[in-house]
Amino acid sequence: MHLLQRLGFQMRVRGSHHVFYCEGVEEILNLQPRGASAKPFR
Repeated sequence: MHLLQRLGFQMRVRGSHHVFYCEGVEEILNLQPRGASAKPFR
């Protein structure tokens, strides 16, 4: 998480998810804690 912030990403926390976004980057990064059950993307 610290690396993304040092690269200029902004962070917001939604529940247990940490969402990172940056101006000029189209995709957002959604990080979850280890062991969390994530739904698969289709």
